[in-house]
Amino acid sequence: MLTILDFCKDFLALDLSPGKELALRILYGLEIPAEAMEAFQRWTGLTQRPKGFVHSATFICGRRGGKTSHIGVPVLLYEALLGGHEKYLRAGERGHCVMMAQTVKAVSETMALLRNKVNAHPTLRRELVGERADALEFANNMNVSIWPCTLKAIRGLNIPVAVLDEIAFWESEGANPDREVIRSVTPAMATFPQRRLIKLTTPYTKLGVIWEDYEKYWGKPARGAPLVWVAESQDMNPAIDLDFLVEEQRRDPEAFEREYKARFSDPTEAFIPGYAIAAATDDGIFERKPTHRVRYVAGVDIAFKRDATVLCIGHREGDKVTVDVWRAWKPKPKEPLSLADLAREIALLCHAYGVPMVTGDQFASEPVREALRSPRSRKGLPIKGVGFQEVAFTATRRHREKPKGDTRLELGASKMDMYGAMRTLLEQGRLRLLDNTDALRELAALEVKRSFSGIETLGAPPPMHDDYPSALVLMVWQCFKGAELREREGRVVFRPGGSLLDARLVESDDAEQLLPKELQGGRASDEREIKPWRGLTWM
Repeated sequence: MLTILDFCKDFLALDLSPGKELALRILYGLEIPAEAMEAFQRWTGLTQRPKGFVHSATFICGRRGGKTSHIGVPVLLYEALLGGHEKYLRAGERGHCVMMAQTVKAVSETMALLRNKVNAHPTLRRELVGERADALEFANNMNVSIWPCTLKAIRGLNIPVAVLDEIAFWESEGANPDREVIRSVTPAMATFPQRRLIKLTTPYTKLGVIWEDYEKYWGKPARGAPLVWVAESQDMNPAIDLDFLVEEQRRDPEAFEREYKARFSDPTEAFIPGYAIAAATDDGIFERKPTHRVRYVAGVDIAFKRDATVLCIGHREGDKVTVDVWRAWKPKPKEPLSLADLAREIALLCHAYGVPMVTGDQFASEPVREALRSPRSRKGLPIKGVGFQEVAFTATRRHREKPKGDTRLELGASKMDMYGAMRTLLEQGRLRLLDNTDALRELAALEVKRSFSGIETLGAPPPMHDDYPSALVLMVWQCFKGAELREREGRVVFRPGGSLLDARLVESDDAEQLLPKELQGGRASDEREIKPWRGLTWM
């Protein structure tokens, strides 16, 4: 009988690497050469090959290893044409060898690959009796079909073989789509003695079905247990350029371990390395006095009851950012903070540093804006207000629905984008922090949590807070989005737009009116000498 290896070579024209060939040999019970036993033991953790028919297998491989094209696609076509599953169909039924993919685009790409392989060989093409957008129909009443990973997609089908592609990254309408889809698939396979359930994926986090397979079965022989195979990208595809891998490792060591070394990430991990925070902290410096000819910007995180309100003032010098003020107002039990009092304190600090406008998130933005515009006087002395610039500080970037005629500025980016920019500065030594114990503790406590479907969320674990980091991030973002003031050869030079980080300007506004007329309407490339204007000491 024609083996899977012969089928790959003669009908599909696939050049199998030693790793891919060994994977198919194990899956189909073919002889393993003696020289391949060491690799078999390294990738499966087993000393002996599984006994009997392999009904279930989990292949956890690095990216670009050829999981889909050299394992998933050949298995689907081989099983549909030569698996003999049609013998177990009743009159009028069709069998389906299915692949389930993580996105609709992945479905169409895989379907195109299958169609090209079948049409490229005359024998396979003769067996083809029908084509649909998502299926190939063969003369033996077997179909090869590709489906998105939804819970209801394959219910009611007769499925002898199912290949679940990139299952670690599935996201669907269920809380646990990987587990729920498998529960939906397995009953459809019950009447086929030679059924196969194959999972193909790059690992992500230590959650979900793939992690459970690895934890329970890798290197642990058990009757009826799935074969679990773990191999790096180069194990499966030696043609990957070494220079490319070295560059990827240098660019992001953590992602490299997961994407190319096939190692799982922790679902929760520190967002910023402790050493980076320590290196960025100026010991013994708690606040920096304002100086002339420095353009300060401010970020504020407003809260009233449980969390602290934090103001962060800083400035940019070339490609570096320095924190000058990192101050908090904390509520007492059953005594929430007063917005009027907060507005007065914030306005006084902002005027001391020549900050005409603060940046904050969308929480209570309207009352905060009004309070900062007209802060309560102190001891009968009026206090000049400051502007408020709202940032779309959300999980995903979005436009805010605004009333007609509202032209206020919104600088928007996802939370991960903004925090990622701040982390980049820290790790590159381009951000100087103050010696504030509470602030540094909150910064170090930030965690990234990854769901099994690849969604990342950022925050502080209970009972910690993230008030200090939020104000810091808003200040840093504004530093690189706002204007830059430099002293050059005895002259003060103004650059209207900073562009050292990714621009996220969503809408124009009238906030520019807070600047003097000679600074309004400038382009990011403009550099002009400016004169001081009344009320801002840094000029």
